[in-house]
Amino acid sequence: MVAGAGIAGPAVAYWLARYGMDVTVVERAPVPRVAGQTVDIRGPGLEVVRKMGLEDSIRKITTKEAGVHIINHKSKIMASFPVGDGSGAVSDLEIFRGDLAKVLLEKTRDNVKYIFGDYITNVVDPDQSESVKVTLAKGGEQEYDMLIIAEGQNSKTRQLVFGDDIATSALRYLDVYIAFFSIPYRAEDGDWSYVYHAPKGRALWVRPDGKQETLCAHLAMIDEKRGYDKLSIAEQKAKLTEVFKDAGWQTPRVLDAMQSTSNFYLAQILQVRKEKR
Repeated sequence: MVAGAGIAGPAVAYWLARYGMDVTVVERAPVPRVAGQTVDIRGPGLEVVRKMGLEDSIRKITTKEAGVHIINHKSKIMASFPVGDGSGAVSDLEIFRGDLAKVLLEKTRDNVKYIFGDYITNVVDPDQSESVKVTLAKGGEQEYDMLIIAEGQNSKTRQLVFGDDIATSALRYLDVYIAFFSIPYRAEDGDWSYVYHAPKGRALWVRPDGKQETLCAHLAMIDEKRGYDKLSIAEQKAKLTEVFKDAGWQTPRVLDAMQSTSNFYLAQILQVRKEKR
């Protein structure tokens, strides 16, 4: 069993199924999650994509981003980083996380069993058995040879397996929050992304979607306080509006569009560092 149907879950499920294993992926969300930022596919990631036969499918739906402009509050370009050979700030295989998830799901759907809208509530210590017994909230008790946790930074399954204290101590906070959401595209936005750094630890990044329909907006702020990611979406938007109201450049446009966007997501940036058992 694989817990998590984002990027890592379907990817590992593909390889397990390819080598003859029966794989079940369980995902808490009722439907595939399509929110999130863009993903650079390069280096080892590009090699894996090619071995999976997905490069052509991904190239058809990349953001087609020409590069990154660093600008000041007057829209003056201070530095530029074109895509080039893909070894710079932006890869030539730049794809939204949700689109990559769809590609992986489509690739594995026929060989992997997916369970959406369910989650693991109990795990029997695998050290006490040759198999792993898991209990699903809706699916009852099931038994597998192996459990792979491919969930995000706040994984509930990781807490079940390792305990709250160990799971929490493995988190290294970087004191940065980033919000991701889409805003309407304008013809003058072009195919470059723009990064604007404002005073007081604030940043705004807008990037094309490759379809000339929307821009992906990122609002980043430095704040040592914990818990903004636990607030309601309305409270998170209110916090960002307060923090960025005087940031300059295109923040008024971005904040206005943020109020009605349907794919808003805010995350605290952190690392998961787990010692080997």
